[in-house]
Amino acid sequence: MLAERGELPLDEWRVTIEEWPQVTAEPGGADYLEVDAGGVPAMWLAPTGAAEDRVVLGPHGAGFATGSMKWASLR
Repeated sequence: MLAERGELPLDEWRVTIEEWPQVTAEPGGADYLEVDAGGVPAMWLAPTGAAEDRVVLGPHGAGFATGSMKWASLR
């Protein structure tokens, strides 16, 4: 689909990738906490009953070129 459209202007690309998570449901049993990480919007995904003294860093595989913290629900 996207390949057929060719190169998209940046504003259209951002709108498109923000809509991708709508095709999946968020997993249950977790809270999504939006925070400020030194001036950068960030999100903690906190599974119910998880240990609070450790974390797992889970960057998405797009090389930080595209994506959104809202994609946490895809994990």
